[in-house]
Amino acid sequence: MPPLTITLPDLQNSGPILDVQLGNSQTGLQAIRQQGKPTPAPLSVRALIDTGSDMCALDVGLAERLALTLIGIQWLGGGFAGGSASSLTPVPEYSASVLFPHGVLFDVTAIEVPLPGGLQLLIGRDLLAKGSFGYDGLGNAFTLTF
Repeated sequence: MPPLTITLPDLQNSGPILDVQLGNSQTGLQAIRQQGKPTPAPLSVRALIDTGSDMCALDVGLAERLALTLIGIQWLGGGFAGGSASSLTPVPEYSASVLFPHGVLFDVTAIEVPLPGGLQLLIGRDLLAKGSFGYDGLGNAFTLTF
């Protein structure tokens, strides 16, 4: 696939943000169909590439809207997931898919936590490990290659 390069007016302040399609994984879609339920259409969501996050995270409420498949629980330390800084907080983990603007689709696992500033998805290192990410601060652009 060709690289995806996005130029933003002020990359330093906005961060590497892009719109992607968030939906069910192939396994999740099969489970919904087997139950005879309608499959929700993917949603266009605002995503931030977050090299500080070891895994993808989606904003609270998206999993329910998309009928994503719950696959487990992750335990997060600190206050990030709404808990206290000294305790572990359980957060749900779901199976999902992410479709990038240049047509590349990945099935991922993502935790569900409250995200700030209108963000709906964090793209973590688990997904970035499948390609390469370049940040061009002088050119106000970033590139993803999968």
